[in-house]
Amino acid sequence: MTKSPPSPIAGRRRARAAAVLFAFVAAAAVSAVILLAAQERSRLRIGAEFQAFQIAADLLRAADAEDYQSISRTPGLRAFGIFSRRGETLYRFGEVPEEIDVRNPAAPAHFENGVVSFVRMMGASPQESQRVRRGFFGASGRDDSSGPAAGGGFGPSMGQGMGPGMGMMAAPRFVYVAMEASALRSGERLVYAVSAFFVAAIAAAFALLFSLVRSLDEYRDREARNRELLALGEAARTLAHEIKNPLGVMKIQVALLRKKTGEESRDGLRVIEEEADRLSLLASRVKAFLAADDGTPRPVAVVRALESFAERYGDRLSVEVDGSAAASSVWIDPLRFDQILDNLVSNAIDCMDGRPFVRPELRAEASRGRVRFSVSDAGPGIPSEDGERVFDLFFTTKPSGAGIGLALAKRYAEAARGSLTHRPKPEGGTVFTLDLPEHRGDERK
Repeated sequence: MTKSPPSPIAGRRRARAAAVLFAFVAAAAVSAVILLAAQERSRLRIGAEFQAFQIAADLLRAADAEDYQSISRTPGLRAFGIFSRRGETLYRFGEVPEEIDVRNPAAPAHFENGVVSFVRMMGASPQESQRVRRGFFGASGRDDSSGPAAGGGFGPSMGQGMGPGMGMMAAPRFVYVAMEASALRSGERLVYAVSAFFVAAIAAAFALLFSLVRSLDEYRDREARNRELLALGEAARTLAHEIKNPLGVMKIQVALLRKKTGEESRDGLRVIEEEADRLSLLASRVKAFLAADDGTPRPVAVVRALESFAERYGDRLSVEVDGSAAASSVWIDPLRFDQILDNLVSNAIDCMDGRPFVRPELRAEASRGRVRFSVSDAGPGIPSEDGERVFDLFFTTKPSGAGIGLALAKRYAEAARGSLTHRPKPEGGTVFTLDLPEHRGDERK
């Protein structure tokens, strides 16, 4: 039992389901990248804050030893200040805030432009600092002490009468520090860059998958269409072969009847013979469309070919050869080339039947190794909904057309490594363009 090919609709649904699933996976991956980036940035900031805290402790010890020069020489130090338990400034270096919040000494550090700044309680252990705070502020939290006599440590200014030891060192002091964190800045930039790279890679992968899904949908549609055309082609090939034999027999019988009958039957026999010829020609064109060969290509001179068309159609066609194409040749089967242009010109004349004073134009021009033959008319044009179908086999808008001419012309053009396209004219009408490679000597372009 032959297994039927998968349905294009089912394949399209599976492809879209895969795209939706990948979208969820991509969103989860982007969220994970953002979360990891935030965690890494937090880790870098904690490291920078810890390093600044260690430097602040060293600076505080230097201040206790009145080694102020080492403070000013500290690399990357933007500001350093020491404050009493009541928030009074004891020492200032750089742009130190005028006031600090002594009630919230554990506020989060501030990071801006690669600089970390914070206020921390230093100079005593947390237990001892709490005991000292209770002794100074009392149970109500109000500061009942004043000055060094009550164990206030530093005076109002470090430059005003501070001696060695600087009061009671166990009392808590508040330290403000602002340090440049170059490693933090470079680390954050690296985190941002790596995160952006992964997010861009995920987005690009999703865009590529989406494009592949669309391409797969189009491929499935083309595959289904090709299967239909293949089946149609096999049927048409068989019909064309089977039709031609009876038509040959009919023509022979018509010839015999013409000899035996009188003049009164000749008109009817002529109609039968003409219709048999038309069907035979149709069958031959269908077989030609289904043929996969390239014909018998050879160089065809542009000027000579267009002169033949000018003689054939006379004043019904305007023919012009651009100077660039005057000495050009194209490599194509001459009979096929003639059929392509003849089909385009005859279609242009037919669509302008009601405008006898306007002639279609056949023009040839060469550029960059290509020769373009354009046939333009001033007819009603091609409706937009039929624009993609004009080259389909058996599609026609003519009451008596077979829908083979343009399909066969396009097949012949592509077999010669060229193309056949159409476009509307702004002032009305249509331009069909046959583009073929220019032939020079024995070399095919």
